[in-house]
Amino acid sequence: MAGRSGVLWWCMLCAFACCGRRTSASELTIFVENPGGEILCENVTTFGQNIVISFERRDASEVTVWYDYANSVQIVKFLVSGEEELNQPGVTRTVCYAVYFDRDSMVPVNAMYKLRQRNAHAVRTAEMDKGREEMYFDTKLAAGSARELSAHLAELCVSTNVVHTRQKDLQSWMNIFGDSRIARLQTTKVLLNPMQQVLCSSNPAPWAPCSCRLTSCVLWYPCALRFCENNGVCGIRTCSKCYDMFHTEDSALRCIE
Repeated sequence: MAGRSGVLWWCMLCAFACCGRRTSASELTIFVENPGGEILCENVTTFGQNIVISFERRDASEVTVWYDYANSVQIVKFLVSGEEELNQPGVTRTVCYAVYFDRDSMVPVNAMYKLRQRNAHAVRTAEMDKGREEMYFDTKLAAGSARELSAHLAELCVSTNVVHTRQKDLQSWMNIFGDSRIARLQTTKVLLNPMQQVLCSSNPAPWAPCSCRLTSCVLWYPCALRFCENNGVCGIRTCSKCYDMFHTEDSALRCIE
C-alpha cells in the first residue's frame, strides 16, 4: 500500500508541475492501473478542437495521442530511448504516426469542457476494453509537408523527418478535403508493406529492411456520451485500447522498440 501511495503522490507532483507550465481550457490527471497492477498517470488535455492524452510506457518512453477534430487526424507520437543491450545507449528517437480519425468514435470535444473530475486521486478503470488493433503503415509523409494536413502534426513531429501513415487514411482525408489539399502532401509509398516483412526484433541481416513495431495502450479515454433516463446526456463513457503499430525501417539498427 505504501508503494502505491508513493506512486500516486509522485504522479500528483508531476501533474501539478505540468499544469503549472501549461494554460489550457481543461486538463485532467487520470490514475489508471495496468494489467500488471502498476499505477500509471495519464494527462488528458482539451483545448480548441483537440483532445490530447499523454503518458509514459513502462520503459519510460513518452507517448502522446492527439485527436485533431478539425482535421480528422489522430496523431500518435513516441519518444523512445535505445537500450544498452542493443548497442543503442544514449539514442533517443521520435516516431510519429498519423491516421484518419472518425470523430464519432470519440466523445464530442465540447463535452470534455463540461466534464468535472470527482475523486481526482482515485485509480480508475475504463468501462469498456476495445482490445488490440494492428496497424500497418505503408506510406511515408515528409514531415515538412505535414502542415497541409494538420498544423498540430507539423508542430508535434518537428524533430523527425518522416510521419508514417497509410494509403487508406489518405483516401479518407481526400474524401473530406478534396484532391488539391492532399496532393500538396509529399508522400512516398513503401516498396514492401511492413505486414510482408520480417520483424526487426527477430535479428534480420543488419542492413536489411524490416518491420519495426511500437506498442502502446491507452488505458483510459473518453469514447462516448453517457445517456441517463429522462435526463439526456449525463456524463461520458470510457474505453481502453491497445495499438500495435508497424512501419518499415531500412535497417534493424534504426528500430528502437
